[in-house]
Amino acid sequence: MNKVLKKLMTSVIALIILSSCVFETIPVFGQVNNVALKKDVYAVSTKASSSTANVTDGNYETAWESGNDWNRWVEIDLNGTYKINGVKVFTSVDQIVTFNVYVSNDNVNFNKVASKLDETKATAEGYTLLFDEINAVKVRIAITYNSQSSIVKLNEV
Repeated sequence: MNKVLKKLMTSVIALIILSSCVFETIPVFGQVNNVALKKDVYAVSTKASSSTANVTDGNYETAWESGNDWNRWVEIDLNGTYKINGVKVFTSVDQIVTFNVYVSNDNVNFNKVASKLDETKATAEGYTLLFDEINAVKVRIAITYNSQSSIVKLNEV
């Protein structure tokens, strides 16, 4: 009986975690919490009518748009140190976007921890990239390719 109960509880916990990943904003995983939500965002280039705050506002309908160049990245200041093991990135649906994820634990040096390099089209579920747990004070998403334009829309991280 204990084995059955343990298996049932494990399944329930897995379902809860999966549900939270599907229905909540969980872009930067920190114990399945969105540690990026409402945090400050800096971008190397931004279209004049766009706002970097859209990247962490919790609204998938808003988006940051890069300037019209190939140097496109956003940097999220987590305003503290968090242990993270993944990111969830939402871009424009039906576009092929590739990007690298960099993490800094000292506000100066960044290490690449993950990459989305395949040519799958973006969906409403976003891209989830997992990596070994690391201490982070900043997370940088560097867009390397967009199938539609040199301008990139990043809806949520």
